[in-house]
Amino acid sequence: MLFRSALRPSGRLILIDFERIEGKTRPWLLDHVRAGKETFRAEIQDAGFSLSEEKTLDGFEENYFLVFRKNN
Repeated sequence: MLFRSALRPSGRLILIDFERIEGKTRPWLLDHVRAGKETFRAEIQDAGFSLSEEKTLDGFEENYFLVFRKNN
């Protein structure tokens, strides 16, 4: 991931995206969201980041908010 090198040591990466849950997520989102939260989480962790926080935001009923820290 190119942006990893642009971050300072212990820099943060924030990911906000739509949930992709079969049987729960609206069909339009299922057609437009490539992968679910766990897939993105694993990809970002494989790129040298650690999950530091998952937030819940009012009004974000179909979204998730993940905060990652750059591993040194």
